[in-house]
Amino acid sequence: DMVLMHHRIHGVFEDGAREERHVCNLQVFGCSELSAMAKTVGYTTAASAELLLDGTTLQGEHGLLLPTIPKIYTPVLEKLKQDGIRFDESLQRFFNC
Repeated sequence: DMVLMHHRIHGVFEDGAREERHVCNLQVFGCSELSAMAKTVGYTTAASAELLLDGTTLQGEHGLLLPTIPKIYTPVLEKLKQDGIRFDESLQRFFNC
């Protein structure tokens, strides 16, 4: 099996002078031992659990935490890279003069 994700975000800043286009792709293949879905869901869950168990990274945080906080998503994405799950990202900036 295969997991494929493609995100394209186009933003125009309030002053209209600058635009950005972010593109992010992920392609993960499964193998005979583990499906691509198991890798992407399981590895992410395991990396998140490690953050909780290490007791230092999320020190001072309480309650339900969304993965939009850099001190959560940065180490999780780093761990996923080590496990072979890596997003390819690009950024284009346009200046309207």
